[in-house]
This record gives sequence, structure tokens and C-alpha cells, in this order.
Amino acid sequence: MNDKTRDAVIDDLLKKRPVGPAGAPKLSYESVSDYSYSRHEYVNVQKCSNPNHGYEDATLFSLGFKGLNEVKNYVMNRWFEGKSMYQIGSKKSTVTRRANRIWERVSDSVRRQERDGGKGIYKVTRSYSSTELGYVYSSNAEEAKSMADMFFPAEESTAYAVTFVEIGSVDRLYHYNATIKERYESQIDRQRLDIKASEKRIDQYTNFVTMLTILEGHQVAVETEV
Repeated sequence: MNDKTRDAVIDDLLKKRPVGPAGAPKLSYESVSDYSYSRHEYVNVQKCSNPNHGYEDATLFSLGFKGLNEVKNYVMNRWFEGKSMYQIGSKKSTVTRRANRIWERVSDSVRRQERDGGKGIYKVTRSYSSTELGYVYSSNAEEAKSMADMFFPAEESTAYAVTFVEIGSVDRLYHYNATIKERYESQIDRQRLDIKASEKRIDQYTNFVTMLTILEGHQVAVETEV
């Protein structure tokens, strides 16, 4: 999804009554009292006849938001570019209101798409960690899991987990894995430096052992001369 399309979808979702994508059936609304977890109270909201406001799960997932903080970053970058929350003062409430509305309207679709998967990019982690080990391209979550088990190093008592992150083509693998490979290469360089430092210390300790052996031999010989 390009930036222009993304912004257009978000502009629609920010409306009191979104109209949905072009060509979609007309949406209807009714005013209901619903509990707002962000405001911790019941508020009057416009309940849409379509929970996704006419959009497919895949479309809302492709907006790229995985959590509320990412939505807040988007709002800041789009409407308050170059400024911090401190600098915008009273407009913090605008950021919070817009971010909450967007996330409330896309979060269910995001979670469903993450669970159901699809044809695209999957993040591979250890089952007990959220740190990414790399990314694979696959048609579904089951196939992605099989690829992770096949290609990632086998470790004792370690199981791999996969999370769907993007609907897209296999070419996107380069984008996602680039930073991971840089991280691994940095670790390799660091380990090589550690090896050199260890080898230097080994040489020092070996020289000490040799020196003490020679010293002992010399002193014993001197003291026992007749």
C-alpha cells in the first residue's frame, strides 16, 4: 500500500461516520453507548453496520500498525512533523484522540490477520522470545513454521514461532532481512575481536608460565650448585 492510499484510508477512518472504500455497499450507523477502554468510561459512539467500515481485514492490516504506539507515531509524523509531544502542548489530546480512534477501528482486523496469516512475510522468533531471528516468505503460517524449522539452526530445546507481518511479494524479504544480517555481521566482528583479545591473553599467560618455569629452573640450579 502506497502512502497516498494509506493516508486516504486513515482519513476516512478518522471521520465520525467513515464511508468505506469506493464501490463498497453503503454503510449505516446508529448511536449507541459503548465502553471506551482508552477513556475508561461509557461514551456515545456511532456503531457501523460493518465492523470494518467496509474495508477488508487485509486492507486494514496493510496500514502497517501493530499497536497503539505505532499509530501515535504516525499521527505525530503526519500532522506534527519534527515536533515532540512536549512541543505541541495542548494538542497532545488531538494526537491521543486520533490515535485511539484509528486503533479502535483497525485493531480487530490486525489481530485476525496476524492469527490467520496469508501470502507474505513472516517474522521468525524463538517461541519464548519476541526478538526477530529473521524473516521468511510463505503462503500461510503453517508453511512458514515448516520453513523456519528447516532453515534456521537447530538448537536443543528450542522451538521456533512465526508471526505474519506483511502481505506482499517475496522481494520484501531483502528489506526485512537486511537489518538482521547487519546485526549478525556486527556480532561476528565483535566475536572476532574477542577471539583476538583472548589469543593475546593466552600468549601472555603462556609467557608467564614459561618465565616462571625458567625462573624456577635457574634459581634451583644456582642454589644447588656445589
